[in-house]
Amino acid sequence: MEALTLINFLFMAGYIGLGSRLIKTVNRTWDVLELRFNLAPYYFKYIGLALILISIGIYIWVSKVNSLSRAEEMLLYHINLGFLLLVFSCERNEDELFNQIRQKAIVASFIVSLLLYAIVIPSVIILEEIHHEWLLSFGAILVFFNLGYLVYFCSTKFRMRR
Repeated sequence: MEALTLINFLFMAGYIGLGSRLIKTVNRTWDVLELRFNLAPYYFKYIGLALILISIGIYIWVSKVNSLSRAEEMLLYHINLGFLLLVFSCERNEDELFNQIRQKAIVASFIVSLLLYAIVIPSVIILEEIHHEWLLSFGAILVFFNLGYLVYFCSTKFRMRR
């Protein structure tokens, strides 16, 4: 249990570090409307997608061979890393509209992730004994956050194209 706590702490520290690296201020102000993102290059989307697919394949292989709980935990962290690469990489034709959509997607996904986490965790505790310790970790909140972000951002992009 101590190793899981250490991994959660390191993951949160890394996420905060990534967030502080990505957000830059304009004219030394922290006004939310003036924040800009230092995004990764476009090809990081492909790296993130490949990481997600490879981690799912490794999870299927490891779950057949070894214990399932450690495999689920490692899958969670690798999928989060892949999602973070997908979320924080720029588009091919990046403009200010995408920056505004990103800001709205971050706010919406934060709210949705907290609501989903508030629904999923009590239902898991009520319906079964806790066999999945990773559901109670910070990484599970990030999975919900990243999924909410990607759904909001991609759906807004597709609505703009029509």
